[in-house]
Amino acid sequence: MKRYFPALFIALGMLMAINQGVTLVLYVSEKGVPRGSDVFMPMDIPLYLLLLLKRSAPLPKKLGGSIYLARSLAFIFLLFTLVGEFIAVDKGDFRFAYVHLIRAVLLYYCVMTRLATRKECRSFAVGLMMGLGFQALIGFWQWQIGPVVLPFFQISNYWRAEGTIGTANAFGAFIISLLPLAFRMSMFIHLKFKPAWWALTVISAGALLASFSRGSWVSFGIAMSLFALVDFKKKVLTSKQTALFIAVALIGIVALNVKYGDVISHRFSGAERSISGREKHSRVNLAKDALRVISGREMFGVGLNNYRHYSDEQIAGTRIVHNAYLLITAEQGVFAAVLYLLLIGLAFLFGYQLLQVRDPFYYHLTAGSLTGLLALVMYNMGAPDYRLLPVLLQQWRALALPIGLYVAFHNEMHLLRNKRLLAERIRTMKKDGQSGATSGLANTARLRPGIQ
Repeated sequence: MKRYFPALFIALGMLMAINQGVTLVLYVSEKGVPRGSDVFMPMDIPLYLLLLLKRSAPLPKKLGGSIYLARSLAFIFLLFTLVGEFIAVDKGDFRFAYVHLIRAVLLYYCVMTRLATRKECRSFAVGLMMGLGFQALIGFWQWQIGPVVLPFFQISNYWRAEGTIGTANAFGAFIISLLPLAFRMSMFIHLKFKPAWWALTVISAGALLASFSRGSWVSFGIAMSLFALVDFKKKVLTSKQTALFIAVALIGIVALNVKYGDVISHRFSGAERSISGREKHSRVNLAKDALRVISGREMFGVGLNNYRHYSDEQIAGTRIVHNAYLLITAEQGVFAAVLYLLLIGLAFLFGYQLLQVRDPFYYHLTAGSLTGLLALVMYNMGAPDYRLLPVLLQQWRALALPIGLYVAFHNEMHLLRNKRLLAERIRTMKKDGQSGATSGLANTARLRPGIQ
């Protein structure tokens, strides 16, 4: 069965990008309107198979308690949010979002507990890149060629690329969560078909540009710049890699300015007004309205996906605060918001530990994952798209992957240490003339899972 686990991780990473499923009616309103949610999605197949058939990876001694803490906080977050079932104005909206939150937390648990080997980590990363390629190719096609029509998918074809996700801003958030990892894998990790990986990175970058999402652009640029500084400070790049990195960055910046400079500057022309304008739908006024909604409901909030029932009716558009942290506080309570911030902190804690290792594979996978997570953390300060399923799944995946990589790395180091100790013991026994004992010891070692 072990040989199938890498394939399941590939499938899980890839199918996370497919936001279509089987809908079940969970609530019928007083007006007779049915409300449902995707109780089954393609990604559920590898997710549940991994949870049911694969054992949890052994926890390292160092920070093992923090891993238990992360697991516990995630499920406490999920259970605490369930209070919304009893206080939500629209139970259909609550159940719709809660089903997706359950799936996201199970994904978090699976990634942080089931990744156990280098091959599984590589497989999951490849699967994520396949999912990114699917969405990015659709977005790139929409941008450069025209409308896309696929069976079983509801695709909106507007002037901004959206993939199959449905909104351009959420599409941009999806891309920035994975594009740093694509860049790291194509540039620093030994993979077959390197030109294909570079093509994936370029197409994904083009799809990000085509989303015309200002928040995604800014968050991605800042996160990539910060982790580039980390690389230079740690001197993990060779002179050739450093030169290539700088060349790619400069060529990209110059090409964007020449070809799309006017478009990009026009996109930012109304940024100040959208942030701090007098209109009620400006970011600042939306935040003030969110604080009004939170006031008096600090403990449990108004219920998941029920924010718009309490927001100012004079606000135009979606009437949802453009700040994911205020949105979580308003819908799930202050305690849930604190739990979520702690989970973000734990992800960066484990990521920081892995950034100290000399193994390029784990270093660059971790750096790519943390860059995507940092981009999402910043993006969420000015957008509400955390609530949308494709972004929600990538958010929780980004929280779990540094922990999963940390566990896999230490599990690998433990196995290597056991093999070295076994080899030394066999050499000692051979010197003492205990040939029969060494044969038995070697056979025993092959049977013990902790030694293989």
